[in-house]
Amino acid sequence: MSRVIWIRSEVFDHGVFNTSIRWTVPTVFNFLAILRQHVPSQTVTSEQWLQVATTHAKPALSEDDAKAYWQVFTVLQQSVVGDTGNALDHRTIGILLICQVFSPKWAKADQFSKSTEIWNERAVSGTSPRHSPRGSPKGSVNQQALGRGNDFTTALLSFAKYHIGYWLQIVSNSLFAEPTEIRAEDFDVLGLVFCAGTTKTQPLFKLSEALPDLVSAASLPPVEVRKAVQKLLVWNDDFYARDGAQPVQEPSAKTLNIMGVNKATWFHRPHNAEIEFLNIVDCKDSAFYVTARVRFCLISGCDGTNVILGGVSTLCTAFNCEKVSIHVAA
Repeated sequence: MSRVIWIRSEVFDHGVFNTSIRWTVPTVFNFLAILRQHVPSQTVTSEQWLQVATTHAKPALSEDDAKAYWQVFTVLQQSVVGDTGNALDHRTIGILLICQVFSPKWAKADQFSKSTEIWNERAVSGTSPRHSPRGSPKGSVNQQALGRGNDFTTALLSFAKYHIGYWLQIVSNSLFAEPTEIRAEDFDVLGLVFCAGTTKTQPLFKLSEALPDLVSAASLPPVEVRKAVQKLLVWNDDFYARDGAQPVQEPSAKTLNIMGVNKATWFHRPHNAEIEFLNIVDCKDSAFYVTARVRFCLISGCDGTNVILGGVSTLCTAFNCEKVSIHVAA
């Protein structure tokens, strides 16, 4: 039976921060090592996170940024993997911090051979970082926001394929040396950023089910796991559509993309619809009314726009926007 693995785009859409900190893989690993040194247990409480992240860690986070990271990380943990606990596993923190390294530069094919670290540059100069209440220095961000097209998906696939080895080190609690083996239960922790299925519309319960050899053997060398993931990794157009949306009654695949709308009023009148992913990108001087229940809402690169939402159950993220007003009923 065939298997595919795809990236959970919502984790990158809503869990990557544009702050003044430039995360690299070595920076993430050093941060995690310090966190582990001060919190030896497998889970971290919010109080422990705040203390270590703001006073001991390198780089140290501001209190506002540390709180923002914690809030978004816990919401993603609850929404994606269903863990409603008040603590975070060290590995969960590590997985999501590696996501902070993501950059649109990964759209370039030669990144595999030429780079070992990428700056976080998803916002335009002088804008405020997502989720963070303070602005970033102009020198820290200088890249236009990514939309939902081929450039974004190419960049994200390239990034995931390149960094799978680092994620495997994190889930096996082996930060500074490649692990000798990857256990199936450890690989399943990566279900936070990956999903597997027999098809793109039929997800499997556990990520490890995409690798039958791993399940049957209980563990495999990391090189075999890495190659298997790279071979199976695809973009899931059924979950994360890339085309610009038209004013239709029902979004396909529970994804609704509204892109490039200019000087218009846009209504979405659903019939008991639930939208998993609502993306409003590069719209100007417009108003959008969406009464459907929305799980994730991403508003990017908009100017002079009003967005009125009936309800967002998980996260609503806005970045690289000017003169945008967002109203959420619940």
